[in-house]
Amino acid sequence: PSVNARPDESIAFVSLGTGTGLNKSEITQTVLDIIEPRFNKIYLSTGLTFNISELKIPMQTVVRPLFNAMPDDVGYLFCHGGYGAIHSGLLSKIPTFVLPFQIEHFSNGLRLEIIGGGLQFGFFDEYSFEGIRQRINLDWARFASAIHQPCCDFAENFNNEVVDDNHLYLVLNDEIAKL
Repeated sequence: PSVNARPDESIAFVSLGTGTGLNKSEITQTVLDIIEPRFNKIYLSTGLTFNISELKIPMQTVVRPLFNAMPDDVGYLFCHGGYGAIHSGLLSKIPTFVLPFQIEHFSNGLRLEIIGGGLQFGFFDEYSFEGIRQRINLDWARFASAIHQPCCDFAENFNNEVVDDNHLYLVLNDEIAKL
């Protein structure tokens, strides 16, 4: 984002990855249904293989398969938890909400929440853990509640530290060790 741009809390960017998740259409529709009344403008990045006709798109939504970059005016980011999306949210210092499709995304979102850069809404049953391709369940009630809270100043959460890629390269060992 440019230095002069100010994030607008009424504008959201939804980017759930370019090829992740068999249930991507269902998750995308649920996200749109929940955030539609909250945001005046929604940017939606669908990826190249997504069938847009499966969705009921809110009128205030700008839809593209891919955006070259996250628009400068975005005040909230909703993503799957990939490194690129999380990195964009951290650099923009805007709330980043992670809706993970698999355990790597869950781990990234969990670490993002720990460092104060956003929230993650995934969970899985540790007793039926299946490994890297584990299907993650989503806590929709927590998600719906969180988008109606006042926007946090994520810049303060980092104590003026430089956010670098060391915040992003997250390993599964911590989560697997808990199982």
